[in-house]
Amino acid sequence: MSCPTCGATLSEFQESGRLGCPSCYQVFTDELNALFTRIHGSTEHGGKHPGGGGDYGSETVSIEVLKRKLKTAVESEEFEEAALLRDKIHEAELVTATGRREE
Repeated sequence: MSCPTCGATLSEFQESGRLGCPSCYQVFTDELNALFTRIHGSTEHGGKHPGGGGDYGSETVSIEVLKRKLKTAVESEEFEEAALLRDKIHEAELVTATGRREE
């Protein structure tokens, strides 16, 4: 199977992890959906939580990502942000350990 627009093949995609052009997404739809489901558990993007700002979402955000953001905030001397991140890490660890949020 190959893309009629750019000529990219499924085996090239599997080797490089890159598609050749926008048409490849339609040509390799079945294979991409299977890959997304295997990696992410879904083919639909859940998006970010509305509101933005200092709210980093729920426990779905990995604790490692929060810890990296905390380190950056401390290094930048953004201590209020660091305190919020510290609290988010604590909450995420609690949810991971117990399956419920602190009240």
